[in-house]
Amino acid sequence: MAVQVAQVVAPLILLFETFSLGILPIFLVRKLQRSIIGPQVLSFMVCYGGGVIFCATFLHIIPDVIDGFSSVRVAFPLPEAVVCFGFLAIYAIEEVIHLCVERGHRAGRHNSPMPVDARDQSAPYFGDSTTISISESQSFNQSAAQFNRELSISGLLMIAALSFHSLFEGLALGLQRSERDTWLLFMGVSIHKTVLAFIVGFDLSAAGIATKVLAVYMAIFALMSPLGALIGAVSLTNHNFQGVPVASMNGLAAGTLLYVTFFEVLPGIHCRL
Repeated sequence: MAVQVAQVVAPLILLFETFSLGILPIFLVRKLQRSIIGPQVLSFMVCYGGGVIFCATFLHIIPDVIDGFSSVRVAFPLPEAVVCFGFLAIYAIEEVIHLCVERGHRAGRHNSPMPVDARDQSAPYFGDSTTISISESQSFNQSAAQFNRELSISGLLMIAALSFHSLFEGLALGLQRSERDTWLLFMGVSIHKTVLAFIVGFDLSAAGIATKVLAVYMAIFALMSPLGALIGAVSLTNHNFQGVPVASMNGLAAGTLLYVTFFEVLPGIHCRL
């Protein structure tokens, strides 16, 4: 019973703190930009959270995956293959998303309005300064609208990638079989996700994204881990959904957590050193 309570309470806490810290930069972005100690504190928290996730993955999740595949008698190392598949799948998805963002930026630059100075210089011009002012104003408004659209699309794709991570992180949380393991993994996921939500919210807020759009993005991001935990918890209560299926989902979650640790947490800390 204590395990079920932990699997309900932990995702709710994670939901609240992720959304709260995700929208906090809306009110603190200017003040935090001038802060000196802020980056050091964030780096320490990210490093600590990454270490907890790293240990939880190798010491708890992957052994459970191996145990779940113990009934399958094949020479091929299936548990390790599932973990690798989860790792590579997340990598492939992020590469596709980055490619879409890059193409969107190229299309935006290609379709940008022609500046006033680039117009035909050979044609005689008899207008007054008001005409030039109106043309420049229209060009600026079109460029600003294009920039806002690209910013919203880029932010949405970023949140989509992070939400996919969070879904499997929550899935790993819901698949834990003991209260201690649930809270241990929650601590690592919570530190990583809340700091990540704050950093993403800070970046999008500083870039000028609309407050309502940022709130919607953070709500989506915050809901993914509880949704994954719910799927994992329901899977454990279903007796027809045990053994290899649960171990497979756990392996995918382990691969996701490894990707988060080695491709998001550690490179970010290394760049700050």
